[in-house]
Amino acid sequence: MKEAGVANALLMALKDPTNLREEIFAQNALYSLRTLADLVGIADMDIGKEGIMILQESIYAHAQHEYIQDTSNALLQHMVQAFAGGTEALLEDKLRNLASIHAASSMWQQVIGEDGNPYFYNSETQESSWEQAMEHYQLSNELDSILTIVTSLDGNMKDLDIATSKSLIGIIGSHARDASIMKKVLDSLSGICNSETAAAALANATDVSVLISAMQFHVGDVGMMCNAVDILDTMAGFDHLKGSLSSLEYITTVNQAIWNHIDVKKLVTKGTGVLVSILFGF
Repeated sequence: MKEAGVANALLMALKDPTNLREEIFAQNALYSLRTLADLVGIADMDIGKEGIMILQESIYAHAQHEYIQDTSNALLQHMVQAFAGGTEALLEDKLRNLASIHAASSMWQQVIGEDGNPYFYNSETQESSWEQAMEHYQLSNELDSILTIVTSLDGNMKDLDIATSKSLIGIIGSHARDASIMKKVLDSLSGICNSETAAAALANATDVSVLISAMQFHVGDVGMMCNAVDILDTMAGFDHLKGSLSSLEYITTVNQAIWNHIDVKKLVTKGTGVLVSILFGF
């Protein structure tokens, strides 16, 4: 496979803007690359880190094409796992671009109806739909890709420009009731907080009140509450945030999360620790 150079030739062809914009060409090239990645793995395809940026360009060039979006993101997952270096730069790029994707989708949320079934609601037009709007799909897909990169870095983010992660905080403000989006955002923020350096920078750049407010809509979801308490546990360690974390709203929300999941040891332990830290300054 290396000798044939098929994968590299496909990527170089995709690098050409004319080819990249051609939907059928891009779709077929990406299908071939994904098939090769699944069959032989990135290591035997003789491709470099430049391929990461080419795939990123394909995602942006075909924002409305579901197959190209899915296939490019699947390939990105393969490549992020193969190339440890350079993933922080890719994460920064994605977080910067997330702001524009979020802006286009900010009016669409997935909500749960009285019958327990999810549907999509546009707060601007008051439109309701059983079908996921493309803008919401793109946001969800991009958050999946970001989470994959954050997970692969495993807390090694000392060189990450943490200011770019403010785009995740912005999504909490607009999609507080959207459980599908909130879960991905909290998963990513929790992963970023695994880096002490990144957590400290995030604490300086973050208004935690939006997270506290959003928690109230998802107190019954143990996964989201564990991640939210993880994030707030980190934030509680910074003196300049203790004032905003000591509000009655915050204390009540964390306390409610603890009681709702009293059988989840990790959540109870961390949640109690956060409350002790805030109330008694430990």
